[in-house]
Amino acid sequence: MLKNFNFLFIMLCYNSVTFSQSQDNNLQKFFFEKKGWEISVSTGLTYFHAKKDENFQSTSHSFSIQKKINENYVFSSNVILGKLKGIRYSGNRHDPYELYEGAGEFFNTDFEQIDFMISRNILNLVKSKDQILISKFDLEFYYSIGIGIAKFYSMRYNLQSKTPIYGYGYVYSEGYSSMPGLNTSLPVTGAIVYGPSINLKLNNNIKIVFSSIIRYMNTQYLDAYTSSSDKDNFRTISTGFLFSF
Repeated sequence: MLKNFNFLFIMLCYNSVTFSQSQDNNLQKFFFEKKGWEISVSTGLTYFHAKKDENFQSTSHSFSIQKKINENYVFSSNVILGKLKGIRYSGNRHDPYELYEGAGEFFNTDFEQIDFMISRNILNLVKSKDQILISKFDLEFYYSIGIGIAKFYSMRYNLQSKTPIYGYGYVYSEGYSSMPGLNTSLPVTGAIVYGPSINLKLNNNIKIVFSSIIRYMNTQYLDAYTSSSDKDNFRTISTGFLFSF
């Protein structure tokens, strides 16, 4: 799936830039022209798609720079910092002498990710915008697809005693019985990124942005747990401001 998506993403980027060049035929002007550049700052929630854990929402913060290719396409680079959480119960067990080690587990994950996305203006596909309700508001609807790369570290803990069970992205100086320390070389994974966004225009320079983006990761260790099921993925639902200049 990842290879097919990468091919689709490269072809979309190629077709989008080629279309822009056919109109302007000046790629250097496209990148260095001040008009069409925008920056956004957003904050929101993350929702981990759990294999066996119950999902707990956490937080994320992002910053992006984007350039309008034409009226239909926008190219953007996005940096996101966030956390993921989840919990797994193993049933009711009365074992105080073992610190309830079998009662369940929870995990905490910190991640840093950079994405490169192409966004398509969906409203421009509608022939008559007067026939739809959103024409009464100054809205922009985009659907984005892209690829990303992420660094992360995750730790799984005992539910009752809070003692570490296993950490991914950590080092154990004296084996797993010792307290782990953060590894200076964090795990790196690729990602497929896709989802819709809505821009509400306040004035010529400021817009409110709402987005719901799925990040399908090329790893099973985002929650410090591996299984025979599919790769890990999570959703970020965020809102913020987009500034044009």
